[in-house]
Amino acid sequence: MLYLIRLSISLFKYRAAVESHNKARKTLDFLDYLIETCVLSTNQSFVEPLKQSGCFMQQDKEEAFQETLCKVNCMLNKQKLLYLNGYIGSIDEWISNKIEYHVRKCKGT
Repeated sequence: MLYLIRLSISLFKYRAAVESHNKARKTLDFLDYLIETCVLSTNQSFVEPLKQSGCFMQQDKEEAFQETLCKVNCMLNKQKLLYLNGYIGSIDEWISNKIEYHVRKCKGT
């Protein structure tokens, strides 16, 4: 009987962990999509016109990064994302790295 109780508890904990991981994965996938969309938006509205005029400087790159970061942060409720820190470390650092990744990816196309 004790064995069945322990088994039930273990299965319950396992299921809760799987659900938590699935929720985190779906949230991270959504965040990645959101960041990619914000990078493309900034690229289209800010970066491309400057590149076409031939005056896209380092300061403009930093401003474009900050504009994208602001767009992402305006769409998020970071308090609700704090649980992700257990999966990815710092959510702010992860977002910054993803912005840089999508900027490089956008340059390659």
